[in-house]
Amino acid sequence: MKHFDITIRVKILRGDIDEHIAGIKEDAAASIEARGAGIIGITVKEIRPQQPKQLSFKDTLPPPTSPPPLTRPRGRTAPKPAFTPPAHEEAIMYCMERGLNKTQAEQWYDDKVRGGWTWGRDTLHPLQDWKADVRTRERQLREDGQIFQGETMGCVIETARQWRERTLERYAAMSDAELANHWFLSQQKGRKADLNEASREIVRRCPACEDVTKFVSNHATILPKK
Repeated sequence: MKHFDITIRVKILRGDIDEHIAGIKEDAAASIEARGAGIIGITVKEIRPQQPKQLSFKDTLPPPTSPPPLTRPRGRTAPKPAFTPPAHEEAIMYCMERGLNKTQAEQWYDDKVRGGWTWGRDTLHPLQDWKADVRTRERQLREDGQIFQGETMGCVIETARQWRERTLERYAAMSDAELANHWFLSQQKGRKADLNEASREIVRRCPACEDVTKFVSNHATILPKK
């Protein structure tokens, strides 16, 4: 013999609830017995409608969102600034401030100009920081005992200042024709440091000169004839 539990869901809209339940039991019993089955028992359970859940303020907030993970941008990176060789005067003064004498400073500058401003022995690399290269040369000379031995760094700086003063005196002692010729030759040979010094002296002598080339064309004696 097999037993089965049968659930009948009925919605009662109005009227006497007990009367409706009694009628439902009788109808169910008669229908089941007519089919040759026996009834063990009928249980009536009231099903109450579920009340809607009242939302709190926290339930109304949107779900938290986490920020996207930080990732390195792909593709091209920012290009490094192009290397600009220092002027001759600036490089010599810095070398002498680091303790190199005039000959050692000129040798370092000539080496870098000849090598195209690169560093390395077996493999040459483009130079990025010329002052760091000067400090490397200073360390090598100091280890070899060839560094300029001034009593203090102030002595080295004073020597560089004296060299600067002698340079200004040399340009100031030139006549207008000599200065114009020197400017023209420096431009032809690509000596930027001498060209800049000559241009400063021309502007000092002739503040009203808007174009340095006019001063050169009026005073130079070695200009090619037109």
